[in-house]
Amino acid sequence: MSEGPFQTSRDKYLNPRMTGVACVGSKSECGFLLDDGAAHVKWGQTPERLDQIDALYLMPTPAQVKKPKLPAFLPELSGARRLVLPAPLLATLTPKAAPPKLVTLLVDLDGRFTAEGKQLPRWPDELVLPELRGLMFTGTYGSSGAWPKLGVAPRHVPGLEFFHSDVDSKGEVIDAVARFESLRHLELGGIGNFDNLFDVAPNQLEVLQVGGSKLKFSLVGVTRLQKLRALRLNTIKTEIDCRLLCQLPDLVELDVLNSKKISNVEALLECPALRRVAFLDCGRPFNKALRQRFEDHGFDALAIKFA
Repeated sequence: MSEGPFQTSRDKYLNPRMTGVACVGSKSECGFLLDDGAAHVKWGQTPERLDQIDALYLMPTPAQVKKPKLPAFLPELSGARRLVLPAPLLATLTPKAAPPKLVTLLVDLDGRFTAEGKQLPRWPDELVLPELRGLMFTGTYGSSGAWPKLGVAPRHVPGLEFFHSDVDSKGEVIDAVARFESLRHLELGGIGNFDNLFDVAPNQLEVLQVGGSKLKFSLVGVTRLQKLRALRLNTIKTEIDCRLLCQLPDLVELDVLNSKKISNVEALLECPALRRVAFLDCGRPFNKALRQRFEDHGFDALAIKFA
């Protein structure tokens, strides 16, 4: 069975042409990549066949980034479209030092790379990556959030279409998202009570994932995003009224995970474009008869587990 729009879009940005993968770092840091057959060299060494590398993972130990320095061979990665690095190395990245065809950048915010109490380095003001389409901040660094500390702005990545991050405690990430009018795919964790996301998110969003809400969060505003094709809701503590979702005329895929307050599930049977539905660990909003109606409806994909 073909994948739905959520995973198809995610793979487009996070896994571009993942045929040649290389890792630079210790074997302990690169272990999960080596299991999948990635090429490997120690930190400070240069991989072979640079022109055949599609994705490069820079995986130094915390001790090796005390004096951050990028490998000199990065500009020679003529085909590399994906780069993964810890946040301290970002401070030394320049347009000339980056792979020339870089499409996706993943920045690891793990606090083990930064001394306690020390702020993460900001996005270099001169670092403009016009070809970049996907930007992902992984890991957590206290409660400060990723975007405000790193300082990336639309002028740095004017073609950005995919963004993934946790939301900081002040909601500054939400304000930053509003400035990126080119976004098509947005994933935010730790959304808390920041339902103003729906007021400021770019109108043309096609794929949206939100997770980790608190008790004052409301989904009512999601109906403003009329071009959504895929919506994933994870650990939403407040009500998910499925009647709202039928006001999204292009919604093809709905995934609801770890959310217990589901109402009016039967309304989904009337959603005009909906073809893929998943409810996983959602407090059993389906009785036997309703489950049968969903099974008989003819969805392209249906997953109702522990729901």
